[in-house]
Formats: sequence, structure tokens, C-alpha cells
Amino acid sequence: MKQLHGLWLTAALAACADDTLPAATADAGRPEAPNCASAECPAVDLRDRACSDATRCPPGEGCGAAGRCGVCARDAECRRGERCAAGACLPDALPAWSLDVDPLDLQRMINTPKEDIFVPCRLAVDGTAYAQGCRVRLRGGSSRAFPKKSFRITFDSGVPHPGINRKINLRAEFNDRTSLRNFLAVQTLRRLTAVPAPSARFVRLTVNGAYYGLMAEVDVVDEHFLEAQGLAPDAPTYEADPPVTLSDQGAGALVPLPDRSLYAQVYDKKVGPSSDYGDLVGLIEGAIWPDYLSSRAGGPAAARIGARVDVGEYLDYLAAMALLQNHDHIRKNYYLSLLPRPQGAPRWVAIAWDMDLTFGCLWDEGAMITLCDTQTFDADPARGRLPDGIEGGYPAQYFYNQLSHQFLADATLRRAFDARVCAYTRSPFWTTEVHALIDAAAAHVRGAVGDDPNDRNADLAGFDAEVARLHEFVRRRATFLRSALACTN
Repeated sequence: MKQLHGLWLTAALAACADDTLPAATADAGRPEAPNCASAECPAVDLRDRACSDATRCPPGEGCGAAGRCGVCARDAECRRGERCAAGACLPDALPAWSLDVDPLDLQRMINTPKEDIFVPCRLAVDGTAYAQGCRVRLRGGSSRAFPKKSFRITFDSGVPHPGINRKINLRAEFNDRTSLRNFLAVQTLRRLTAVPAPSARFVRLTVNGAYYGLMAEVDVVDEHFLEAQGLAPDAPTYEADPPVTLSDQGAGALVPLPDRSLYAQVYDKKVGPSSDYGDLVGLIEGAIWPDYLSSRAGGPAAARIGARVDVGEYLDYLAAMALLQNHDHIRKNYYLSLLPRPQGAPRWVAIAWDMDLTFGCLWDEGAMITLCDTQTFDADPARGRLPDGIEGGYPAQYFYNQLSHQFLADATLRRAFDARVCAYTRSPFWTTEVHALIDAAAAHVRGAVGDDPNDRNADLAGFDAEVARLHEFVRRRATFLRSALACTN
């Protein structure tokens, strides 16, 4: 069943439509709001959220009284062994994961952190062993340089495994002293938007008998993820994951590339025929870039995009990234999926990914590694747009994303974006519920943090201080955004 996402948001946008979203200026041949049913451009949630019990829902969600996955209201809506805490289903105790690897293999991985060396392993979770087809390697990009490593554990298809996916991501979250930012960002998207995002949950990890620390298991975006989200599992899906040499030139910014072979280096195709990039190239070269050329000549900025992109969903995505102050998604760390719709042609949607650099921890494009040691709350909500006077394209002269730029350059879509951000800042979640969620999540992991020999906290007092900064960010970010965008709703 498809529905408009968030009745509170629909009402909030409608309430401010008269003064925050005035009718578009009549330009010759210019659509008022591409692919929008109204000036507010509400998103239609394509995910099938029906459930019979919580095991049918993504981790962290409950199966509510209406038979739909989402925010829990009571313990009975969660899986067995879980409790409902601030709307999230959390285990009564952190699962205990025990990973065993030949010490020489483990040292070889650590000594060559940039190489994807898979080695055999054995994994047990709360005493249940999973050894058949178990392999492990290091994972991550710049985080491989951190002393506390992240791991990818995989199991052969069809064999038992304990993960959300048989390809298990265990993130060390070394840069984030709370380890909570990615989890909280996922929860924010689930509560406010129609944007799909990978599930995240926490475990205590032991490696070769020694406690390694708190880890976050984060789902993998592939056909199994799409199916678990209630989306078409065969929808073509791409990850923007360019190598550093291409990323530095803006190759992942959805701009035309000079050689068709570069697309496969920049965008990793996760679902669909691996050699066929025609749909993605068609989006970039047949819609996004022509709309950019059109806008430079004084014409529409998003007319072609509106026929190919789910405008309401992408507005949700951009507004959530502005609220969370995420700049790490602009040229990498996002997915695009071409999803079928109940009526009409398939449209592209964004899938959020890798959101640890949020809640005050700001990505610095000039730094190779970002540690969450400083707190920022006043970054530009429209980051990703080209400044006037700077040319777009590849190689990029500025840190931007071409699709984001076209949305923010279109007057109607920019008004809808501003109204969405304003509505998010005044939502029950951001004003009240997120604070309860921060405290519940912090209490959930606090014991594992206190024992963690590999994180950056000297003691629990330091962890508690970092948690307090999360609360501070929520308050100060809302105040800043409402002033910067002159919010009236």
C-alpha cells in the first residue's frame, strides 16, 4: 500500500503553503512544480510497510496496531527480547558477537589496510556458532587508517548467518565518540521522510577471545535490502563510490563524464546487469545536464529531471540532509535506485548511506579524515548548490552535486525544500522525541562503551559529554535553520 508520507508533514506544508510556498512565477513553458501533485510536493512512500509481526519489519522498527512497520508504541510491537524505547525497538541486552580469525591472517589484514583481503573466520552470536562459508576482511574508506577497524563478514548464499544481510557490515564508528550519529540519522529519516535507509543496530564484539569494542551493524544496500524495505528487489541500484582520484575531481556529482568507461569506476552497480549503465547515463546526460544548460540560458532548471526523478522523495532527502547537516553525501556516499511506480514510468529515488558525519560532526572536503572533535551547527542548508559565476561539470571547480543544484536552482522546488526543512525543525520528532531517543540509545550502548579498549573515550564522563553535544546540536541546528530560512511555519 502506497501513501503520502507523514500526515503531520503534509498538514504542516499545507498550512504554510500560502506564505511560504507562493505560486510559481509564470515563465513561458516552465512547469510550476515538476512531478508534483501540489506546490508542497509531498513524497509518496513506495515501501510496502505491511506486517503481521515485528520479524517482518527492519531491525529497530515495530509492527504497530495498524499492521504496519514503523515507530513502536509498546514492547509487544517489538521482537521477542526487545523493548520499545523512545519509539525504537532495542534489544534488552546488546548481542555478544565473537569473531575468531587465524592470528596471522588478522595481522596480515591489519598490516595492509587498503587491500580487500578476505580470510576464513568463525562467528558466534550469543553462543550460536556460524562457521559455514564465513569470511572476513576490513571495510571502509579513510576509516581503514583508524586504529579501531571496521569489518565486512560474509557468508555463502543459503547458509545460516546472524546478520541483517549475509554480507555483514560491522562499523567501528571510531571517529564518533558516541557511536550514535549514524543510528540517529537513520531513525530521523525513518520518522520524518519517505527516504529508504539501511538499518543499524549495535553489538559487543570479541575478536580471538578479547573484547574488541562496541560495533554498529549496518545493512547492505542490495536486492535483499530493497525487498526487506518493501521495494522492487530488481530495481537498478547504484552506489556513488568513486576512487579518491576521481572523487577529488567531482566525478560522483552526477555530472557527465568524458569517457563512458568512467561511469563504472564512479558508480558501483549493486542491483541489475553489471555492464549496463544506460539508465544512469541517460539520467545524467539526458536530463540533469540538459536541465543545467537550460537553467544557464534562463530556462527551466528541472523540467527533464521532473520526468525521471521522484521529486517529492528527493526533496525529502535534501531536506533531511540539511537538517542533519550532512555534507558527506554530496559527491559520494549515496545510492540511486530506479524504482517502479504504481502508475507511470519508473523514477529515480535516493537511498541514504553512511551518515556518521551528522549531528554536528561536519565533513571537511579539504581533510582526508574527519574526526568528530568539533561541533558545528550553522552550516549552509543548501550546500551542494553551485555558487553564481562558477561553471558546473567535470572536473568540478566547486564542491557540489549537479542534481542537488538543479533542485535548489528551481524556484518552485527551492520553496518546497525550504518549507520542508522548516517543517522538520518544528516536527514532534525534532522538538521532543529525538531527545528521548538520544538518551535511550546512549543508555543502550553505555556499558559497552565503558569497556571498549579501542574507542576514543578516556572514560564514561567523556562519552556523556559527547552525548550532551548531540542534544545541543538538535536545539542549535533548529534555531539556526529557522533563522537562515526565515521560517514562518
